[in-house]
Amino acid sequence: MHPAGGKSHAKSGNEDLCVELSKWVFQERGRLRARELKHKLAKGGPFNPLQYRIKDEVTFSVILEEYKLSEQAWVPFTADNVQLELVMIDPYIRNTLKHDGKGTYTATFALPDVYGVFKFRINYHKKGYSNLELAQQVSVHPYRHNEFERFLPVAFPYYTSAFTVFAAFFIFGVVFLYQRDTDAPAASASS
Repeated sequence: MHPAGGKSHAKSGNEDLCVELSKWVFQERGRLRARELKHKLAKGGPFNPLQYRIKDEVTFSVILEEYKLSEQAWVPFTADNVQLELVMIDPYIRNTLKHDGKGTYTATFALPDVYGVFKFRINYHKKGYSNLELAQQVSVHPYRHNEFERFLPVAFPYYTSAFTVFAAFFIFGVVFLYQRDTDAPAASASS
């Protein structure tokens, strides 16, 4: 019996909290890691190139794992809220990564129509887990001068108006140069 007349318990109510908290503090649970961060063109090519071109389709993948003390091994981590950001100063693209249930997270997206130095970035913060912060820098360059289309289909009204002006100027020139002057007095036949 408790000396103050209260109940006595065999186990403290805070014991479970203290045990779980100490496991988390000493990284015995909730510890995350990432490995095999890869990105490449969606249509193929080498992994992790240093540069892309604007509007390229890119596939990004990473493997996320959680350490399980009971198994003393890294096991696949599954969550539906892991996001990838493509950042220059501010995020230009933010996609939620899809997982296959085995720890592999992927996303396929088109790069923006802006060139510069970007970062693929994952900032994952979830209560009860360690913070996961990944970043890899890539550069995105514009099309070279010989990679643009020669004639844009949306610009046909401008092409038409330019050729119409050329034709009108030519016709005006021919009419102006070869027109007979009708205002001049007729030469008199009596001289």
